[in-house]
Amino acid sequence: GRRALSGYVGWTYDLGLADWNDRWAATRTILSGDDGTTEAIRRYGVDYVVIGPSERLEHEASDEYWESNGRLVFTAGDHRIYAVD
Repeated sequence: GRRALSGYVGWTYDLGLADWNDRWAATRTILSGDDGTTEAIRRYGVDYVVIGPSERLEHEASDEYWESNGRLVFTAGDHRIYAVD
């Protein structure tokens, strides 16, 4: 499997990760393309970004940002996976 920065917040919390709240905040930053995205990607070693309906709803994920700043490697319905450049 692949390491994940965060998924559903309850799962991240339930894993007992001390920094679950920081991971949750970094996930939102990365998915939305807000200030600090590049820093968060480096900090957590993110290689791929997955955006689907729940990421758009919960994190205001920006397909527009990732279309310009990543490389689309997979699409299925409303789901997209971008490689981080």
